[in-house]
Amino acid sequence: MNRTAFLVSCLVASVTFAQATYPGLTGLPLELDPAPVLTKSKALLVAAFAETLDRESGAIVQLRGDTERAVTETGRRDFRVADESLVLVAKKLGTLYALYSWLQYTIEGDLVLTGRVVRDDGKVMGTATIRRKRGKEPVLELLHPMAVEYFQALKIAALPVTKPVVGAPVDEKPVEVKPVVKPPEPIAIAKPAAPVEPPTDPLRIVSYAAIGVGAAAAITGVIVYATANPDGVTLSSNRLASPESANRVEGIARTQTLGVTFMAAGAGVAALGAVLFAASSSPVQVSVAPVNGGGAFVSVGGSLP
Repeated sequence: MNRTAFLVSCLVASVTFAQATYPGLTGLPLELDPAPVLTKSKALLVAAFAETLDRESGAIVQLRGDTERAVTETGRRDFRVADESLVLVAKKLGTLYALYSWLQYTIEGDLVLTGRVVRDDGKVMGTATIRRKRGKEPVLELLHPMAVEYFQALKIAALPVTKPVVGAPVDEKPVEVKPVVKPPEPIAIAKPAAPVEPPTDPLRIVSYAAIGVGAAAAITGVIVYATANPDGVTLSSNRLASPESANRVEGIARTQTLGVTFMAAGAGVAALGAVLFAASSSPVQVSVAPVNGGGAFVSVGGSLP
């Protein structure tokens, strides 16, 4: 595949990726009820919820460190009741939505996870409450399935990628009804018979299929590679701050390697298709014209195999 074809493939992949993006979401750190059973494992619970949000929500989630800095810079602490505070954080990080979540432990021994999603214009897009009875199992084991059910109840993955645009009102004009005039009958003109095209070389059909499959595989590789690291995470392991960050970087690297493999395989298949196309023959056209004296003039067009 030459350079021009590769650039065209990249352009097509970029357009496809832009049309298939996920909603951008800022997930505020999980707020905990001041119950001893929760506060003694606060750091683990907050980290586990953030990791589940990143993997299971179906949205492009802002990095935890950036979110914590944005929350601190706003100077607001009333996120539980004030939608405008969530709007400030979402706009500060450039996301369309912000998520606030609160984990409680009731006197009946129930765990209750509740929260809401707010758009950057203040509209509440969804609320949810998930309740689980706690037995002898640790709270950390119950949090993951509760969080997954919570994100599904909020329908985060189904949130629109962009806000709806209200268009200008349409100026409706009265439609003028004109009488139907029957057109004149067409004059039939005899047309010469179309020449019979010879069958297409099967080798050329195979070359078309190979080029199409190769291009599709290459585009898939570009999309996989581009979507593997949408947040621009640095892949240098010596900068990782936590084990969950290391796991995330490892996953990004594996996905990018898969994308490169698809691109290389697609390029090879498309190149094979180009070779087969060059080796195939074009249709041969034969025409016969009468000449003076009762003879005939025969001409052959195209290339012979």
